Amino acid sequence: MIIALSFIGLLVLISVLVNVTVVQNFLVSKITNSLSEKLHTEVTIRHVDFKLFDKFTLKGTYIGDQQHDTLLYAGKLTVNVTNFFFFKNKTYLRYVGLDNATVNLRRLPGDSVWNYQFILDALSPSSPSPPGSPPPNLDIKKVVLNHIRINKLDAWSGEDTHISADKIVLDARNIDLRRRKADIRSIQLDHPLFALVKYPSTRPASDTVSGASPSPAEEKTKTDSLQWNTDHWALQVDDITIDNGGFTLIDREESQVAENFDPQHMVFYEVNATLKNTHLVRDSIITDLNLTTRERSGLQVKKLSCRFKISPVEMAFANLDLRINRSHITDYFAMQFSDFDDLGDFVKKVDMRASFKDAEISSDDIALFAPALADWKKEIKIKGQAYGNLSNLTGNNMDIQAGTSTELQGHIKLRGLPDINNTFIDFQAQKLVTNGKDIQRFAPGLQ
Repeated sequence: MIIALSFIGLLVLISVLVNVTVVQNFLVSKITNSLSEKLHTEVTIRHVDFKLFDKFTLKGTYIGDQQHDTLLYAGKLTVNVTNFFFFKNKTYLRYVGLDNATVNLRRLPGDSVWNYQFILDALSPSSPSPPGSPPPNLDIKKVVLNHIRINKLDAWSGEDTHISADKIVLDARNIDLRRRKADIRSIQLDHPLFALVKYPSTRPASDTVSGASPSPAEEKTKTDSLQWNTDHWALQVDDITIDNGGFTLIDREESQVAENFDPQHMVFYEVNATLKNTHLVRDSIITDLNLTTRERSGLQVKKLSCRFKISPVEMAFANLDLRINRSHITDYFAMQFSDFDDLGDFVKKVDMRASFKDAEISSDDIALFAPALADWKKEIKIKGQAYGNLSNLTGNNMDIQAGTSTELQGHIKLRGLPDINNTFIDFQAQKLVTNGKDIQRFAPGLQ
């Protein structure tokens, strides 16, 4: 009886001491000093507030890398937990909050090792977990991130990624790490920005030869049919909202920026979107999308409404209702490619499939992508199906109306776009109606 009472008294004493701020900061100071010595870098936490069995808050957390640059800084981290110290099957993270955080991931020129690898090496257990060991049994309910920045600077591969957001709020019914299932009510992104900068890689040519040993991730990709969802997650999100977002792609090797739409230098801003009924199915993300945005070339997406699908090899827009500048396009459009790098050679490497239903297209809008059409000044109505890449395009069952009274019905093949002056057109007409005025407009050289 005395032993039991002594044990209970010891637990009470420990719980009282752990909840004293002075004791908490003393313990954290000891831990961060120990980590600094073990990692040979600076690790500091300015203040800690810890409530046993419920909540802890870290303020001013800093971790440096071995080049004495910032690897991680978090102004404030708050976590509310249940069952954390009890022997139960699952721990529930009721709330995770992160404010004013910056993460800098870096690979220096000529160096294949990331600046955080030394932490993984130092903290890895002497006896690693066996392959296939389950992740922690956690269930996450709500995550709130304020003023977040992630910079991934990769001179080794020649690609920098910058991600930031004023606020991200995730409200989940259930996020189960062990079962790899996520059922989420809503995700709200306030002013999210994504920038991708490409430049010459510093990876030696010999590193890409066949004799080089593939990484575990590369081996998994080879043996797994999935490229994005290699862990076979099941994801469902009811609502996603993007407010005033932005996307930038810059290729430093292409120093000259075209005034028209340039796939090597894209800048989208004022991105506002809602995504409903979003699912991750194997390697495909499928959602009901509504979006508006602008691009630096003058392209204005006034409305994009569709059932959208994206995968490593395809983007598809079903039930499409697209209004851009002076054009209105319906009803289906898809792009297929070997990988996303093919989008940099859109004319030759991206295959398109489209079904037009009463589409109205302005040549001024096409000229944003094919400047040779800038002086054409035509309004065209299209019905029918089309397929192929832009340089080798075929249309079936086409009904094309243009000018004052011109109408073409039949099959068409175009070879040589976007250079309209050197494009060969093969048209098998089932119906052709026109007049002299339209002929002069479309082919002024015949006057």
